[in-house]
Amino acid sequence: MARIIAFSLLTALTFFPAWAAAASETFAWSGGASARKFVLANASGDVNVAVAGDEIVVTATKTAAEASDLDDVTVDVEEKGDAVHVKVEYPKSPGRAKDARVDFDVTVPAGLGRVDVKVAGGNVTVTGVPEVEASVASGDVEIADAYKAVNVSVADGAVSVRNAALPTEKVKLNTVGGELTLAAVLPTAGAAYDLSTVSGDVSLTLLGGTDNYDIAANTVSGDVASTLPLEKHGGFAGKSYEGKAGEGTNAVRISAVSGSVDVSTGPE
Repeated sequence: MARIIAFSLLTALTFFPAWAAAASETFAWSGGASARKFVLANASGDVNVAVAGDEIVVTATKTAAEASDLDDVTVDVEEKGDAVHVKVEYPKSPGRAKDARVDFDVTVPAGLGRVDVKVAGGNVTVTGVPEVEASVASGDVEIADAYKAVNVSVADGAVSVRNAALPTEKVKLNTVGGELTLAAVLPTAGAAYDLSTVSGDVSLTLLGGTDNYDIAANTVSGDVASTLPLEKHGGFAGKSYEGKAGEGTNAVRISAVSGSVDVSTGPE
């Protein structure tokens, strides 16, 4: 049965210039030592997740224009099965706590397998977790050392993923407006990388060996540059570049409408 975990409350009022938040309130929660999944949903605020310690530690900082607005924003943590869920509730009435936001600093144990983050407005950073899924309407996403699966969707913002520690198995990155950057080590076989953007450039760096790949890169109005031997097809209405090495069982697909594509190699 699910149980709601109460926060320990630390409240601090901080005075800033008129344009900034005038009040803040900080919550701290810890638990979920055996959890395998961490899920967080928030409308406004940055999220930073890193690996440390032997349990999940959540620090949530609420800020608002007025101290009275802080009570209108609630942060709940729920342990359910093998997952810890964090959810932020904002007032439904127009005008109440309209400038409020909640920023999160989270540490998770090394045994945690997956992080799911959904944010309407804010930046997301996740480091050291094997699987990451992130959905952001407006903000940048940065992920490091996720080797099993990365799935990121951003409407307006840049996405950067880097993993040089272990071969990266699956990556799916999508943005409407923003740059995509991926640097990863190809496994022996079986990788699936899918990078797509409407308006933004794409940079792919394959670290280590590149003796097994099947790359297809397409752009409508941009250019494609590659240090790997990719053959060009098409012309004025769109261009595609394809290249294959070995058995071609590491599949890489890149799509950009009005952006350029750069494919390169580098050391681990």
